[in-house]
Amino acid sequence: MEISVLGTAFNVRDYAEENNAETALVRGKVSIWKKGTDNQKFILKPKEKFVIRKVNGVEKEFPSTTTKTASAPMAIAIQPFSISEKDGSALETEWLLNRITVQDDRLLDIALKLERMYGVEIKITNKAVANQRYSATFENEQLENILKALQTVNYFQIKKTGKNQIQLL
Repeated sequence: MEISVLGTAFNVRDYAEENNAETALVRGKVSIWKKGTDNQKFILKPKEKFVIRKVNGVEKEFPSTTTKTASAPMAIAIQPFSISEKDGSALETEWLLNRITVQDDRLLDIALKLERMYGVEIKITNKAVANQRYSATFENEQLENILKALQTVNYFQIKKTGKNQIQLL
């Protein structure tokens, strides 16, 4: 993916362990060329995101319910921002406010967000615990408080195994 900045504010998110790579446009204009699309150019409008769906690092088709799918490979879509049910803010830019919102997310996926935000490694050794789902919003919270709040919903043990290492059992 090649991105050209045209006087704008945007965020690019592409982590190997996540199922989507996306570019979210806050304001201005962004054009994107995706390799393998015959140099097809995609232009984002504010509050839109360009999403490439991937599974194990490989692009996969979106379900047919995806909004405004781009005309080339089905692994690409242009979608509106995801909006927080709490206050109507865009989930794509909440990290700027030191906020984490989870909406029916597995603890395994929440742990990945927490690892990036707090610079720690979180290991979940129990598959049932890893698949527990949560919905919550945390703003300016310490990691310990977030884990304790999640623990009150579905119990799991929190064990600090090193300076920046936590194990959830």
